[in-house]
Amino acid sequence: MKILSSDPVLMIFDPGKENTITTDASSYGSGVTVCQKLADGRRSVIAYTSRTLTSTESRYAQIEKEALAVVWGCEEFRDYLTVKNFKIETDHIRLIPIFSKKT
Repeated sequence: MKILSSDPVLMIFDPGKENTITTDASSYGSGVTVCQKLADGRRSVIAYTSRTLTSTESRYAQIEKEALAVVWGCEEFRDYLTVKNFKIETDHIRLIPIFSKKT
């Protein structure tokens, strides 16, 4: 467990750098990370968290679980995300039907 919070893993938040929130959901939980781009192009992790879905949430369709992870992640890390524009990364394939037009 100590490796997850060691110096090379977590970096100090810099409000002047580009922020990316990455989310993912499974059948039983979801996880979120906030990263910033370094000068050499690599990403550094600023913060991360995960949670177990409630019994009701675990019955959601996978698309809904993925969308829930995005919303929850933005709420959880809103203090990092209100400083500057940010990008959201997620498993887009599962979310495409939500944003597609029906013919």
